[in-house]
Amino acid sequence: RQWNYKSAITYLNKYLRSQALSPYEVMVAQVNILAARIFEEEWHDSVEILNTIVPVIRKNNWTLLHANALELAAQLYLQMGKLELAEEYLQEASKFLHPSSSQYEFFIRKWKAILGLMKDSEGQAELLQIDRLRAEAQKINSWESVREFDYYKALFTRNEDLFKKVYFGTPNKFYRRRMMKKLDFSMRLPQSQIINFHGSDQSRCFDVLSGQEQ
Repeated sequence: RQWNYKSAITYLNKYLRSQALSPYEVMVAQVNILAARIFEEEWHDSVEILNTIVPVIRKNNWTLLHANALELAAQLYLQMGKLELAEEYLQEASKFLHPSSSQYEFFIRKWKAILGLMKDSEGQAELLQIDRLRAEAQKINSWESVREFDYYKALFTRNEDLFKKVYFGTPNKFYRRRMMKKLDFSMRLPQSQIINFHGSDQSRCFDVLSGQEQ
């Protein structure tokens, strides 16, 4: 994943100018633009898009898209620090998805767990839930979720070793920039970091930026 959401917004806006799009395709593009603007922390534009698309999606009874939009709304207000509002959107999104192996339902539980961690970063139940869902994310190959669980756990528990593992474990500069922007405790990052993954052959070393063995 490239994480270049500014470019994605440009391309999606060009896509929306196409005359051949169905109403559903327009809404899918708008939901993706919303996700990109949330990542870029463009709060005002994000709220404006959200308030525009949710009534249309609800009116057309596009269930999965509705749940997706509500999940993004929760992410938006979570990032803005409006935790009660974020929780309300997650609860509403849950109503559209029955417990199953669906990744949509998993993402709702993911953000509920992260919200719980934000509310109580020292709570054992909250930390155990993060660890349980991280293990579940590994089983379903949702590696982005694995990284997000590690990132938020490191951020809110102020775990420097875990933060460095996530930071140096991702080759993408946009994600690393986002991590540092949200860092709220003092930490000095070295120029490089050796990361040992569980069960890995420690006699071999790879540079995640170049993909080359050292």
